[in-house]
Amino acid sequence: MRILVPLLAILTASCSTYEGTAPVYSVKQAVENVRALKGQRIVVVGYLADCQPLGCSLSDGRFRNSEYSLGLGHGPDFDRQVNKYAGRRVAVEADYTADCVDEDPTDDILYVCTDRATSLENPTVIGPPYLVSNRMNK
Repeated sequence: MRILVPLLAILTASCSTYEGTAPVYSVKQAVENVRALKGQRIVVVGYLADCQPLGCSLSDGRFRNSEYSLGLGHGPDFDRQVNKYAGRRVAVEADYTADCVDEDPTDDILYVCTDRATSLENPTVIGPPYLVSNRMNK
């Protein structure tokens, strides 16, 4: 019986869903709607690259096959928490600054960002996408 109570607590915690109020978007949706979303706190779901001191990004597909990508800024303990999701889909809540995101794809301007781009600033890992899938924008 002593083992059953902690086991039930762990199983209950792992089945929870995201309780926040931020709207949920895919990477592609966030990039395509940059003008409307810029400055908002949002949740973005995508594939996570390996986070290093000078680069961390969330992409719409597995890395070499992705068309859209957003740079993730630093956050308290963020890099340490997020690396366990490297190469997998993850949901991240962040402030959408849209730095290094082209707001007008027809203008023929190529954006190149050095160091660590911060399109998504003050990021927090939510976890696997199923935690927010019931709130995903269509």
